[in-house]
Parts: sequence; C-alpha cells; structure tokens
Amino acid sequence: MNDNLFVEGLQLMAAGMIVVFCFLVLMVFAMNISAAVLKRLAKYFPEEQPAQSGGGADNSIIAAVIAAARAQANK
Repeated sequence: MNDNLFVEGLQLMAAGMIVVFCFLVLMVFAMNISAAVLKRLAKYFPEEQPAQSGGGADNSIIAAVIAAARAQANK
C-alpha cells in the first residue's frame, strides 16, 4: 500500500513539474513575441522627448548660496 502511494506521489509531482515547465516555456515565447510586436509599434508611436528649458539656474549662484548658508549655520 505504501509503495502505491509513493508511486502516485511521484506521478503527481512529475505531472506538476511538466505543467509548470510547459507554462514557463509558453510564457517565454509570449514575452518574445510581445517584445517583437512592441518594437515594430515603436516606429509608429515614438516616445516624446521632454522639452529642454533654457532658463536653468547657474551652478555658481547655487554654490554661493549653499556656501553662505553653511557659513551662517557655522556661526
């Protein structure tokens, strides 16, 4: 009786492992296919680049303000 249960357990384990393996293989194929489709669609729907603003802050002014704040804090 115990041998029969052991064999059934091994069969169930093997069946489960095969099902999981097949699912993972299908998932890899689906991901590769979706990557190829999205790569082709990217030609028609490019991502918009953010606009560069010309009024950026000068780094020397920022450095001077930080230095003044640290000097004030150290007094």
